[in-house]
Amino acid sequence: MRGKKRIGLLFLLIAVVVGGGGGGGVGEMGKTGQQSGRGNGGGGGGGGEVIVAHFLDTDKIKNKSIIIGAGGNGGMAVSPNGGNEIVSGNKGLNGGSTTAFGLVALGGEGASNEQPGRPGGNLDSNRTDTPGRGGVSTQRGNDGILVDIIGIHMAGGGGGGADGNATPNKERGASGGATGGGDGGDGASQSANGTDGGNGSKGGGGGGAGGGCNYTSNQKRSGTGGQGGNGYVAIYARGIS
Repeated sequence: MRGKKRIGLLFLLIAVVVGGGGGGGVGEMGKTGQQSGRGNGGGGGGGGEVIVAHFLDTDKIKNKSIIIGAGGNGGMAVSPNGGNEIVSGNKGLNGGSTTAFGLVALGGEGASNEQPGRPGGNLDSNRTDTPGRGGVSTQRGNDGILVDIIGIHMAGGGGGGADGNATPNKERGASGGATGGGDGGDGASQSANGTDGGNGSKGGGGGGAGGGCNYTSNQKRSGTGGQGGNGYVAIYARGIS
């Protein structure tokens, strides 16, 4: 139509930047000569920080270097010592930071032995309902933050590993939080060692290791803590009028 100018459709660019997940922990074992020879399940690692940013200027995302934060390694397995001494657990390592488009998403905290890791960017919070927090014992890892643009949770916490005991049936580890949290390992039993925690993905925390046991009549090693998921970067476009 004469006298009218056609206006093209504009696009809003949405960047999702996620730090690397923290590694799962390995719990300690009690003394051999006591009934406390049980091995504690490891805590789940914390999910990486999730940052969502909106851009109208495409130049802000052009020719920008992207550094993906590596997921933290899980704690190493521990073995019973055959003596009347506590066997110390091992901590998971923190995830690395992801850098993209001038944004820095911090890595999640590695689980400290049987204690859960906290999510990146929220290390001041000890609340049990914090998104992306790892699970403890057979507690499920918390779901990550809901990212509305894609309708899913990102960077869930790792599930807690199960305790190891001198029982016929092993105790099962807990599942990781959505999305990307690794499952916790199963605890040791009379016939089996503790199993490894599952690895996280897309910034999710690693699962806690299944505990071993240090009883006089039943000595089994623990599993290894799961590795946190590597960080994640994604760009989405939405048309706006």
